[in-house]
Formats: sequence, structure tokens, C-alpha cells
Amino acid sequence: MRGKIKKGIALFLSAMLSVATCVTTIPQLSETVLAAGTGKNIQLGASALEDNVNTSSAATVHYDSSSDTWRVIGYGGTGVASSSGTLTLIASGNMEHGFFDSSSPYSNNYSGSNLQSVIITLAGRLSTEEEAAVATRTLEGGSGNQGITGTPPYDDNKISGSDVSDAVMWPLSVAEANLMNSDLRKADPANPGLAKSSWWLRSPGDAVNYAAFVNGYGDVFDFGGPVNFDGFAGIGIRPAFNLNLSSIIFTSDAAGIKSSGAAGTLSKPGDHSTENWKLTVASDSLTASSGTVTRSGSTITVPFTASGSYDRISVFISDGAWNANGAVLKYYGALNTSGSSGTFTLPDDYDTSWKVYILAEKTNGNTETDYASTPAEITIPDASGGGGPAPGPGPSPSPAPSGDDDHSDSGSSDSKPKDENPYDYLDELCAKLATAISRGGEQTVLWDKGTALPYDIMKTLQDNPKITLVFNYTYQGKNYKATIPGRNVKTDPKIPWYGPLYLNGYFGANASANVNIKPMETGAVYTVKKGDTLGAIARRLNTTVDYLVKVNNIADRDKIREGQILKY
Repeated sequence: MRGKIKKGIALFLSAMLSVATCVTTIPQLSETVLAAGTGKNIQLGASALEDNVNTSSAATVHYDSSSDTWRVIGYGGTGVASSSGTLTLIASGNMEHGFFDSSSPYSNNYSGSNLQSVIITLAGRLSTEEEAAVATRTLEGGSGNQGITGTPPYDDNKISGSDVSDAVMWPLSVAEANLMNSDLRKADPANPGLAKSSWWLRSPGDAVNYAAFVNGYGDVFDFGGPVNFDGFAGIGIRPAFNLNLSSIIFTSDAAGIKSSGAAGTLSKPGDHSTENWKLTVASDSLTASSGTVTRSGSTITVPFTASGSYDRISVFISDGAWNANGAVLKYYGALNTSGSSGTFTLPDDYDTSWKVYILAEKTNGNTETDYASTPAEITIPDASGGGGPAPGPGPSPSPAPSGDDDHSDSGSSDSKPKDENPYDYLDELCAKLATAISRGGEQTVLWDKGTALPYDIMKTLQDNPKITLVFNYTYQGKNYKATIPGRNVKTDPKIPWYGPLYLNGYFGANASANVNIKPMETGAVYTVKKGDTLGAIARRLNTTVDYLVKVNNIADRDKIREGQILKY
């Protein structure tokens, strides 16, 4: 054992010290080039950070009051230390320097170490709102030392000693560091030969007082080095952490954009022009909701109720639900407020299928995280004026009308589904639609009960243009299949039910005695769009290509067609 430790010390010193003494003979290495990024300078959610994950061009994000920057190394289960619904950030460089463990007898147990203590202090710089958006994790303990046969065995993703629960920030493991892009592993590309450019990992090393590290050139040394090694300024401390994607409302340029524009005037997002991003995260301390919205020409008046320490009531328009995958921000700005009411001018190209939201925001200046309430949707009245209250939580079926006639193309109706009374089965359809809406993005719902649809169901489809209802029904001895995209639905509150004649006329339902109206077993389906590939769909749905091929009986994974419905 003593010989092995001596050998380990020699290798460690070779890795750490020889480069420092020979630095003048090594050509200057160029720094990693940071990508300016693509897209618009303010975007919904965190999708702007998904490009180039865990590459030398990975997005750079400001996320604490000390203006340290962080690089994106994981997103939605891809890259490093990320799971579905989270992204992983790691400090762009070493934030502090010090021992892994500074107490004798020295140990590579992470729990209780100096390294853990420093990282806890660094995590303490996050604001309450920033920390609330963090997805804490458990660092699993029980790893033996690297290269030593015994119980427990060595595990390059565990720490030695006991578990650490609810870690806000943490050092990478050997396994995670090996997955990290080699350029990103260089904490100080301009000075790779200096010992202070190295940084600690949480995995144990070759002996009880050794811990793994990454040197200045980005090489992972799993045999590690002495936990009390001081070097020439201490080994670097470079924490990482996960953020919940659902907590991120906007991603925007790190400078300027959130404070621009006159109140009451909405602006289209501009081009992303900086190397860095900042975030707007949801805050439980902020709330905003609206009363009945009114309209005079293009001027929209929004009575609102808000609470918390906000400095503006913002309004934005998107082409889909704000938290839906792929929704695009069309306009953003602030209400021109007076008391508990505010106004804004509706853009000339406003599309009635778009969504409009208000939210209370606390803006905190360039490079600092902004806070916001959960966006509250408002309904814009038509051009004739009138009022539009905020949408309710979901559809609630109207009582079925009496009579046996079906809805005609003229709009008159007293259609009555005949197979159930009362119409409690519609509660199931309401639940299916609510689930599809909560998933976000393009969703298809299958339904085969009844012969007509009530106003509230159709209004829900109209208000959610990315939802498609496939309705199978039997009428006059024939089976029909109506495909009803929400974006094509136009409702009239004077029409309580929409029956077979209406569905046949407006949505081209085809009649056939051989139509298979048995619904698919799963309520989770996806409609293939132009340009889709199975790989892209699998990533969007957080599944695998092999799974999609299996459950959908796909013979050729390279041949899927637009409009094809996939179970997942």
C-alpha cells in the first residue's frame, strides 16, 4: 500500500507541478471561443440554451448577484448530469481555491469536507428566487477508493462516505467530468499549466486521502491527488447545479432588453446580440391576475390585481401556451399602468389564435436574474369591443339540448347525443384535453363517445390551437372520423352543440361502414409534422427511437409521414 501511495503522489506531482515549471516552454493556448448564440434576444422558456449543449460553444448564463457566469453542459436529459425537465450549469471557471479536506486525519469523504463547505457558501449567494428554481439532488455515497479491490467497490459516480441529500450545488464526479466537453473542462484556458487551473471532483482517488481532479489541460485524473494539496494557490473549486426548466419563464440578452420600450407599446423580439444570457424565473412571492378586459380599437385595457415586490406589469403575446414546447414569443412589453388598470396597443398583425398574458415582474438590471409571477392568460375582445374575462381552468360541458336534429351548416342546432344521459362521459374528454394542454406542444386526443360535441369542448379546442381532437362516432348506421385541429375551430356561444352534419361539413368527416372506431389504448399521442424525424420526436417527447418504433409497429424508422399519429 505504501508503495502504491508513493507512486500515486509521484504521478500527482507530475501532473500538477511539471506543467507549472515548464509553462514558459509551452506555446500559449487560445481561449475557448464563446458562441454569440442564435435566435431572438428574448425567448420563452429555456429553449435558447438547448443549442450546442456541452460543446465549446455552449451557452453562457449569468445566474448570481456576483456576476459569475455559467456554461450549459446538460439539458433535458442530454449532456452531463441532467434529467428530463432540468438543465445543468457549471461555473465557467474556478470560483474559489482550496483544499478538498483540511482536517487531520485526512479523508476523501465529501460529506463534511472543506470542499463541501466552500460550495455550500457559494450556493448561499443565490437569491431566494434563484434557489427556488434549483433542482436539488442527492449525491450517493458508498464508493470505495479507485484502483483498490474491496467492499464497497469503486464507483466513478459516487462519493466516498455517506450520502449528501438536497445538494443545491455540487462538484462533478469522475463519470460526469469524462462526459463533459474537453474544451469546457479547461477552467482557465489562458493558463493551463498553473496548478490553480486544476479543479476538484467529488469522486475518491487512489487512496483514502486522495480525491480525483481535472488538470488545467482538461485531463481527468481519477487516481487523484492528496486532499490537503495546496499547490500554488490551492486547487480550484468549480461547482455545478441543476435548474428546473419549468421555473424559467424567459431567457433574454444579459444586457438591456428587459428595460427597453415605452410602457403600453409591445415590441417584437430583436436578434440576440451578446455572448451571454440571463433568465427570468418564477417567484412564489409575485402574483398577477386580470379582471374583464375591454377594447377600444387597438387599445386594450386590462384591470389587474397584483401582489409582491414588482416594478412592472408586463404583457406578452405568444403563438401558443407560454410553457408549451416550441411556443414562440411574438411580442413583449409593459402595461401603461394607472392604479389597478393598464393599457397596451394591440399589434397590427395580431392573430386571434395567439395567446396573451400578463405577469408581475421584478427586473434586476443587466446580468442579474429577473423574477416574475406565473403568467396569467387574458382574453382579447373582438374588434367590436365588449369584454373578455380571463379564461377559466378548463371546459365544463353544457347541459344537452332536447330534440333529435343535428347541427346544420347554417348554425341552427338542437342536436342531442343519444347514447348516454346524463352526459357525464364528457368529463372524461375534459380530463383528456386538460392533460394534453398541460403537456404542451402539438398533441392529439382520441375520442369515440357520443355523436356531438358541446360548445365548451369546441371552445377549449379553439383556445388551444396546438391540440387536435380525432372524433370517431356512428350516425345513421355509418361510422365517421372527424379530425378537428384547434386552430381551425370557430365557435359561437349561441350554438350549444355541434353535431354530425356540422362536423361532416366543416371538418370533412368521412363515412364508412368499415371505419375502426376503437380508440388507442394510450392517451398520449403525437402527430407527425413536416420535417419531423423519429430522433427529433424522441428527444421532444423524452423517449427513445427504439421505443417509438416498437409501440407504433414502424417497419422503417427512416420513413414516417406528415400527419401520422404516434403513441408514446
